[in-house]
Amino acid sequence: GGVACVLGSVPAPAVSYQFSRYYHDPVFPWSTSGDLCYNAVLLLVWGALFSSFHLYRINRALELNQAQMAAASKGAQLAALTNQINPHFLFNSFSLLRVLVQRDPGVSSDAILSLSEMMRHSLTTASKETISLAEEIGFLDRYLFLECLRFEDRLRITREVPDDLMREQIPPMLLHTLVQNAIKHGIDQDTSG
Repeated sequence: GGVACVLGSVPAPAVSYQFSRYYHDPVFPWSTSGDLCYNAVLLLVWGALFSSFHLYRINRALELNQAQMAAASKGAQLAALTNQINPHFLFNSFSLLRVLVQRDPGVSSDAILSLSEMMRHSLTTASKETISLAEEIGFLDRYLFLECLRFEDRLRITREVPDDLMREQIPPMLLHTLVQNAIKHGIDQDTSG
């Protein structure tokens, strides 16, 4: 902007300076090379101020856009947290606990502890981008313990995870989503287990 103003300021005073050399007419106020430089500097300053203001507005718009994106990301994280533990799973777990409390108080105590630890894990990992595979599998163990109580002999679990992978970082609840969908669309629909 400022450079364009300087380039634009040069022709008019230069032309008027040439006219004033031949006509010596006081009608042209820009009659000296000093006036030419003054006008160029004046327009350069004006252009710099204009450019600075324009860049400030662009920067503010970018900051606002980033803030809106961050808010949308937090909203998506909250929605993901809400959906991480399926509400149907919670309803089923509470129904299971009601039955277990009467039938087997010892197992019901373990089930309550597993459910509590699952909820704590969901809340503590909500703000993390990644967790270790070992943490995720610990969460899955608690989840599958409750599902085994619910499905009994119908649910059979086989897990093969090399020890050297346990420290690898993955997004929280990634495996849980896969396992939960496998149970929901697999064993839940299959009475043979």
